[in-house]
Amino acid sequence: MPGRAVPAIPISRRGVVFMIPVEYKPARRNRFRTILVDVSVSVVANLVVTALTAAAHLVF
Repeated sequence: MPGRAVPAIPISRRGVVFMIPVEYKPARRNRFRTILVDVSVSVVANLVVTALTAAAHLVF
């Protein structure tokens, strides 16, 4: 929502009120980063399952 502004912040000093407008900037979410995290978590989970399966075959 570009162009949306947060209400001004009143700053008071001896009865004088100054208004400082602050523009709202939404946080950007990096889709590529979330995809990489999901893929790496899946790969690590598969490696753990494979290691546990191999250990179970050795023991039993």
